[in-house]
Amino acid sequence: MKGRAKRIFQAVKHRASFYLNMFFFNIFKLFPLKKQTIIFESEGDYCDNAFALFSYLRTKKNLDKYKAVWAVIDTSDKCYQKYIHTSIMDKNMYRLNIKASYYLATSKFFIYDHNNLYSKLRKRKKQQMIYLSHGRGFKASKGVDYSKIKTPFDVMFTTGQIGTEGLSYFWKCDKKMVKELGYPRNDRFFSDLNHVKNKIINAYQLHRFNHIFLWMPTFRKTNNQDISEDYLNNETGLPLFNGVADIDLFNSFLAENKICVLLKVHHLQSDLPIWKKSYSNIRMIKDEELKRMDIQLYEFVGICDALITDYSSIAFDYMLLDRPIIFTVDDYEAYKKSRGFYPENAIDYMVGYHIENIDALKKSFTEICNGQDIYRKDRAKIMPLFFTYTDGYASERILNYLNID
Repeated sequence: MKGRAKRIFQAVKHRASFYLNMFFFNIFKLFPLKKQTIIFESEGDYCDNAFALFSYLRTKKNLDKYKAVWAVIDTSDKCYQKYIHTSIMDKNMYRLNIKASYYLATSKFFIYDHNNLYSKLRKRKKQQMIYLSHGRGFKASKGVDYSKIKTPFDVMFTTGQIGTEGLSYFWKCDKKMVKELGYPRNDRFFSDLNHVKNKIINAYQLHRFNHIFLWMPTFRKTNNQDISEDYLNNETGLPLFNGVADIDLFNSFLAENKICVLLKVHHLQSDLPIWKKSYSNIRMIKDEELKRMDIQLYEFVGICDALITDYSSIAFDYMLLDRPIIFTVDDYEAYKKSRGFYPENAIDYMVGYHIENIDALKKSFTEICNGQDIYRKDRAKIMPLFFTYTDGYASERILNYLNID
């Protein structure tokens, strides 16, 4: 009974805080609009497309003219203090949050990857909502009714035709709302990443390996029941590998061939005992570790020799590196029934190895380590569908489009 009363109290408190924030937001809308103020937001603070665009602004010294405000979850993280003209605000609008109400009411630009903080607010006419997104994979969704959001985005950016079709389908919005100018995070692939590679090699003792493979499986099990997949009930939570014994044997294969697999755990993946186990040739890497090393995910991605993935947007982005891609598709039909794909013939766009068992995975590793890239020509043919531009200037194009000097 006491627990139920506490939950009711918290729910009332959160709702009251939200309406108070709305009240202050509407008061602050009477203040002058700050044309040089930009709010940035990303899933996982200071990362992804929003941070890449923010970093480009810093590099070009335009933050001398503009004030950046990061909408964050963790307000105790003081990393923003090392950036000039940068402040933070708590993005939880269900806590009394007068500072956030002020910035949301007075900032000219809101540039976000994940959470539209204006979705339940009505913006001012001259404010601009820019959705960079966090990628467009093959995963389908019931979609979001764009017209029912109080303040939807004004424009959304993607990389090419496939992204335009997928995102407009998801949001049920006109394709004219989507601009194919590229993702700022992908610009990192075109920069010198040797310093990142050296950091990773030293941190994970990778000197003794001849090849580094990156494995980025999308989540299956997650604590968010709205998006968790219920069909995969094996011991590892991974495709292909049903039990710990399978991973042990595969690790032996990797050791024999001096290969290291960097398994980047999806941030939504539920913790399982397997993630705590140590292997000689498999390194489990989480977002927190990269953050401690001050390495952005797409810098990390760019140092690897080949990618293993499935239905995630990383498969699109990795094509820019023109390196081999391995797709694990053993649960393709189960995933299709559970969540679905967009487009429905998604597998036809997965240019690379289609792997359904561990023996086939070993064979693909062997071929790649021997210098073979048998899908290179096929990737080149399909590339124009995914990328309108392949030059590493997405940030510049987006800022020019937005007239941010």
